[in-house]
Amino acid sequence: MQRFVLVTLALSILLLTGCSTNNNATKDQDHWVIELHYAQAMNLFENGIYPAAIKQLDKVISLDWSNYLLYLYRGSALYQTKEYEKAMPDFTKAIEMAPTGSDEISLLYYFRGKTKNIIWNYAEAIKDYDNSLSSGLPEEMLEEFYFDRLRLKQVLEDYKWMKDDADILIWINDTNWLYYSSRAQAKAGLDDYKGAIKDANKSIELSPENADMRGLRWYLRMKSGYYSDAIKDLNKSIELGSKNMRNYRVRWLSNAYLKKYTEATKDFKYALELDPGNEDLIQYIKWSEESEYNTRVQNINRHGGNNSDWWWFDAWYEWAADKWIDDPDNCWGNSDSFIEGCINYAETYQEETYQEENW
Repeated sequence: MQRFVLVTLALSILLLTGCSTNNNATKDQDHWVIELHYAQAMNLFENGIYPAAIKQLDKVISLDWSNYLLYLYRGSALYQTKEYEKAMPDFTKAIEMAPTGSDEISLLYYFRGKTKNIIWNYAEAIKDYDNSLSSGLPEEMLEEFYFDRLRLKQVLEDYKWMKDDADILIWINDTNWLYYSSRAQAKAGLDDYKGAIKDANKSIELSPENADMRGLRWYLRMKSGYYSDAIKDLNKSIELGSKNMRNYRVRWLSNAYLKKYTEATKDFKYALELDPGNEDLIQYIKWSEESEYNTRVQNINRHGGNNSDWWWFDAWYEWAADKWIDDPDNCWGNSDSFIEGCINYAETYQEETYQEENW
């Protein structure tokens, strides 16, 4: 948006020249009145007072002082005031009036394409974007252009072209985490989850405190079957401040899939604090607590049910889960219940990891 204004302002000298030398004005027009309205319009435009600038431009245009750049300015001012339907005819008029091969034609197509994009006329917006590029869009605008078109391709779910635009953006600027994130989403749309995770890793490397990127990688890892790693990303996303109910719900589902019912119950109890009285949450908590109890009994039976202090066995199982003990060889000590609980968790973890990696 800021560059939109700056580029348009860069045309002010051209417009001023056009105003002072225009030969289409009728002989009986009082040129100083036209110049006065124009000067006022430019001052208002450059100071961001767009409604007043529009009124002054209306006066200049009404005097039949034809100049395609006037329509560009009024269209730009209407765009800034979010009057997109009114801006469209001005951009179109400017395109029709612009001399063949003029330097501004690429900008006019680009601005009209941005306007069509906003009012959901996506197919026509793509045409204007393509015309803008083929007409010689200034090099300093290419990064903004490709990102705008990339987002439009994402809306259209055209993931191949979205990926191509992301490739170009990364070539232009390989330090912007958002471009890697966009390419990760494009690759996911093409079912290339391995490549998507690689780009997500790079995006997080460039923006390690970005909670949304952790959420994206959580999704990619879940789709790839890496459930344990996915939960780590979700934990980090919540830690970084993305504390909404959706995150707690999806982490509950992940934990429930991994049979980590203690963690799942905690998440749904927190979600219930955000939405008291939610019957679905109450039922989920009940199911999770029952599943947790049943799992504890199964753990004891799995070891022959001969542990005299099964509570300690279960407590050490939970301890191993909290510490992410993934190797039974790391379970040693003086307590039989500790060793059994720890080994049980490590073996379970290895079994689930093997299943995830061969999913």
